[in-house]
Amino acid sequence: MEVILVRPTGYCLGVTSAIRLGLQAKSEHPSETIFMLGLLVHNEDAVAYMRSLGFEILDERNAPLEEQLSNLEDGSIVLFSAHGHPESFDAIAKKKNLIVYDATCRYVKENLDYARAHAGKGIVYIGAKGHLEAESFRQNAAFSGFYDVKSQSLLTRPPMDAAIALTQTTLSEEDIELALESLRREYPQIKLEKGRCHATSSRQEALKKELQKGVDAAFIIGSELSSNTKKLRDIAQSYGVKTFMALNLEELKKLDLPRYCRVILASGASTSIEEVRRCQDYLVSLSS
Repeated sequence: MEVILVRPTGYCLGVTSAIRLGLQAKSEHPSETIFMLGLLVHNEDAVAYMRSLGFEILDERNAPLEEQLSNLEDGSIVLFSAHGHPESFDAIAKKKNLIVYDATCRYVKENLDYARAHAGKGIVYIGAKGHLEAESFRQNAAFSGFYDVKSQSLLTRPPMDAAIALTQTTLSEEDIELALESLRREYPQIKLEKGRCHATSSRQEALKKELQKGVDAAFIIGSELSSNTKKLRDIAQSYGVKTFMALNLEELKKLDLPRYCRVILASGASTSIEEVRRCQDYLVSLSS
């Protein structure tokens, strides 16, 4: 079996920085509990690793994150997610004298900074309703409209005609183009100013290039929680290629795979290079 590894692969800059900041927090407070506000990154293995080091996760599935943050003891140590957070959380942290490590990705910050600098021009943010990055932007830039790629509808409108579109950093080009096509019916002058981060766009474009060469199957390594990973799966499936998605090598080994001649292996931006290499070695071993 020929296994074509789609590059880039491994953690993106935002995930690498978030994990590094978490490790820094632990080294500076080795005997204290550090609370992770939601999933630091969208990968169960990465989160499990942090948990093994003694981090405690404040899971939004158990209760609203704002409520859990408010219930922490004064002076607790908190690690904010790479996906951003409502700035109301910063006010809570200040009031409770929390020690905060903010892992928000720089591209997420740039989106918000750009929105605030151009608020008078009318902005629509394109994102997935419920995703922490999108929901944080909505709360931090309430003056913006919001287009939901899940329902393909404009859920809220800006107070003026929109001239600028910004997007969640992990969306696919197809999602963005569909949204813009819809938005232009109401706002003919709207123009995309900020969009996907390079780690997202480069992986998607590299995957398409390999798919166009013809392959028997595609293997996507990453989490169902990861928007950018699921987009890779969607792209592979859109080419009519048999597509498999697995979190890690353990899940990959559970798949009942037929014999293939040529396959491609791609990974989401929150999957480690070490895990990708293990999966690559396993797929190669199937032909020996």
